[in-house]
Amino acid sequence: MLRVLDLRCEYRTNPINVFTVKPRFSWKLESDRTGVTQTFWSIEVAEDNGFGSLL
Repeated sequence: MLRVLDLRCEYRTNPINVFTVKPRFSWKLESDRTGVTQTFWSIEVAEDNGFGSLL
């Protein structure tokens, strides 16, 4: 099983605001198998529309 841990944006966990044009994202991967590597990534970004979290 592959898990994504420690999601961050601009070195912060769950930032309320990010005031940079090109924010940096980072995360850690954990797997119960050896030799697993990440070969693809996709990030979806949305502006808060006032309806709260969708997750």
